[in-house]
Amino acid sequence: MKNVLLALVLLASTGCFKPYVPPSMRSKASSPSKASSEPAPSSLKTDETGGDDGAKTADDGPKRDPEEIAQERMRRQEAADDEAAAEAEEPIYMKAMEQCANTRPACTRKCEGGDNMTCLAVALNLANTTPPDFKESVRLADKACSSGKSKAACIKLEHIRESETKYARELDGGWSTLAGIGDDLATKKFLHAFASTQLTGRRNAVAAGRMQQHIQAITAESFCPAKKEFVAAAGSADFARRSKKHCSEEPPTATGLSGEEQTLTAECTAVYATPCP
Repeated sequence: MKNVLLALVLLASTGCFKPYVPPSMRSKASSPSKASSEPAPSSLKTDETGGDDGAKTADDGPKRDPEEIAQERMRRQEAADDEAAAEAEEPIYMKAMEQCANTRPACTRKCEGGDNMTCLAVALNLANTTPPDFKESVRLADKACSSGKSKAACIKLEHIRESETKYARELDGGWSTLAGIGDDLATKKFLHAFASTQLTGRRNAVAAGRMQQHIQAITAESFCPAKKEFVAAAGSADFARRSKKHCSEEPPTATGLSGEEQTLTAECTAVYATPCP
């Protein structure tokens, strides 16, 4: 009997023999489940209403308000309509820009008389001059936009304001660079004057001469190029306004013969008045 049982065990272990199991005792787990290869159903419940505009899952947050969705669609449609209207106006104001390029006074009078396309044309020309006149450009574009008859004017008005902001940032950066060079020159001029008048001897004379050469090199290689670039972008009037304000309100300083700090207003003014080729 022991031998028979041992043989049965060996057969079962090799797979050649499968013990009989009554149907009533067969478990569903004994055979692979058909659904086991499929992902388990999500525990999150989706909105039964469906749709792209309002359906949201628990991960997406609460369902959007239908009125909010309708308003957003309306805004999109209005923006598309405005763009289409602006495109239809483009040939008109582009032609006016060409006509007004050399006849600005006449076009400005025409604009003041209520011609919106001429207002927009002059505004765009002013925004693209060197240096640009953004103040007047914004005024004329706003005049055309406020009439309620030009979608292009309202769109271009925003573009002009964005350009004005960017332009102002660039000018401030250019002035900051120029002022740094100018203040350094003003300080060196002060030190050179001090060395030339207060120090004696051949060695000090040689040092003062080298300092003068250094000042001339900075002026030619750094200050004048920076000044030229700034004046080209901002205009000579803005350069004069900024330099005057800078030297009177924020001049460089240096330690004088008495050991006290001195403001170098005169040296600052002289530097910015330096003629450049």
